[in-house]
Amino acid sequence: MPGDRRLQILAVAHLVLGVGTSFLAHVELRIPFVLEHILIVPFLALVLCQSLLLSLWGAASQATRWMRLAGLVTGAVYLEALVPSDLRREFLGTSTITIVVTTAILLVMRRVGGRLTRQDDPGQPARQEADGLRFSIRGMMIFTAVVAVLCAGARAMQESPNRVFLLILVWALCFVAVGLVSLWAMLGDADPLRRVPVVLVLSPMLGAFFAFAANAHSDGWIYILLIMVLYPAALLGSLLVLRSCGYRLVRRVVPSTSPPDDRGRCEMTDG
Repeated sequence: MPGDRRLQILAVAHLVLGVGTSFLAHVELRIPFVLEHILIVPFLALVLCQSLLLSLWGAASQATRWMRLAGLVTGAVYLEALVPSDLRREFLGTSTITIVVTTAILLVMRRVGGRLTRQDDPGQPARQEADGLRFSIRGMMIFTAVVAVLCAGARAMQESPNRVFLLILVWALCFVAVGLVSLWAMLGDADPLRRVPVVLVLSPMLGAFFAFAANAHSDGWIYILLIMVLYPAALLGSLLVLRSCGYRLVRRVVPSTSPPDDRGRCEMTDG
């Protein structure tokens, strides 16, 4: 099917770009007015993008539980292995934490009725039997507030021996938050053009929180903000391919079993 071919091309593109940018991340540019380590930006953005896509597969796939677990572990090891040795102190574990947290959240959503479905598949339920998955705006704001509080905590623990781990945790949670909002924006039933600006504003805002928490120097601020701009761009582009193949995040609507009233109508229960 054309959609399957697009997904295969997307997977191959991520594989090639991930390995290619991993090698380029070692290169230091000696160009005036250009940051020496600017090539780590596309590498980290792609690695975290792939972490979100891997989590989505792990939570939404119809494969057996053990196959999904094996795929997630293999993918996490692969992504960690791509991190250059000179970047491991700052970024080792970031993609793994992102995968674990995102997969856990998506599995909870699956448990309560959310699922990734392909609407153009004749084997799927009719359109009337599903409703678009609605992320709670309040929930997203609370999650963002938690990330901000953790950033403030990391800032307050500048001399703590656990500061590096806390910063890696906060860094990963920033990617998780942006990733979940990207799923809401691109794979919901609403027009993505109305939701994408939320992602593009939220991501650099969280990046600024993290840069403040990490007490980043001026170049560090630029690196962090560029990553938090390129990351959602890569993720939204990848999710757009899934959307073009007909995939949507929906929640099941349980049909009512109430008997019809005397006028022959069926009274539907909530949720």
